[in-house]
Amino acid sequence: MGVSACGSDDGGGSTEAATATTAGSSVVAAARKTVEALSGPDGTYTSPPTSGPKATPGKNVWVIGFGNLSPASVALEKEWKGSLAPALDWNVKYVDGKSDPNAWLEGIRNAVNAHADGIVTQFVDCASVKSGLLAAKKARIPVISINGADCDDTPLFTAVTTSNYGSLDEANAAYGKIQADWVIADSDGKADVVAMENVETSGTKLWTKAWQDAMAKCEGCSTDSVTWSFADLGPKLQQKTQQALLKNPKADYVFAQVDDAITAGIASGVQAAGRKAKIVGFDCDPNVLKLMKAGKVAACFTATPTWPAYSAADGLVRAFAGEQPAKDSGRGLMLVTPDVNFPSDLSKYPEPAIDFRKIYQATWGVG
Repeated sequence: MGVSACGSDDGGGSTEAATATTAGSSVVAAARKTVEALSGPDGTYTSPPTSGPKATPGKNVWVIGFGNLSPASVALEKEWKGSLAPALDWNVKYVDGKSDPNAWLEGIRNAVNAHADGIVTQFVDCASVKSGLLAAKKARIPVISINGADCDDTPLFTAVTTSNYGSLDEANAAYGKIQADWVIADSDGKADVVAMENVETSGTKLWTKAWQDAMAKCEGCSTDSVTWSFADLGPKLQQKTQQALLKNPKADYVFAQVDDAITAGIASGVQAAGRKAKIVGFDCDPNVLKLMKAGKVAACFTATPTWPAYSAADGLVRAFAGEQPAKDSGRGLMLVTPDVNFPSDLSKYPEPAIDFRKIYQATWGVG
């Protein structure tokens, strides 16, 4: 009975092996197609809106950054003060949110008390600042969110900046799959991965699940998952990474999910383990670019914070004119490796070739 179950006489085993090989090849081929689309000078970015209302000068706008320990917030402040404010002739007050929900809430309340014309928040979920958003709504002050989740019961953001990957939830899922596709393509479907996974927020849960689901389709890949929290950033995350690599001496890839995790523990953990595993990150912040130049990071996907700064401003331009936000901002992703789209200027996030600033400003009738 055992012999017949093996199918040695009818060639069933060979058929099954061939089927598995074909399935594995199709997974690798699909992953390569994804990577190819991200590898051009624009990646998956497309043109921002080319039609819309003209901008109204003299507006008082408050921008609440997530926290200036994050390079994304530093870039946001620079873009608003150095580019958007003078182009639109708006008075811009930037608030360093200090990665603290209390500081975000205080910033929104102060903006309301100052009778701001508009408010922009960065990476701030509605639930964290609900009372402030209710106050802004009562005062009829539009609030545009950059990558923040709106409240489930009653949406309070005037608009949330969009990307070519759909809603915020859809985008988070797409990001996890894209990182998996790069690993699968780069390894020819044979990666051995230590996956440093975060599942603290609704966004990172979707991101992690999409990564896991995509990697599960790679039959020649293996993954050891390690969960980390934002409180681990620093020595604890370094220790977790080092221990995971020591337990898996064959691991040749490390999934870092987000760049803050790379610079706050994962890169140093790989080094402490004495390994040369390929780290795949996401945002391509300037600190990660420097690590990439030094051979310590293999790939990232630029999600420059300068483009959503402009799309948030576009949301306010439309809100001030009594119009609905644009459905598509054109924002996508672009692969960056030491050999693909690697920038000469490592002091800022890489940007696609599309001149989004010029296009937006022409749409607004400024610049």
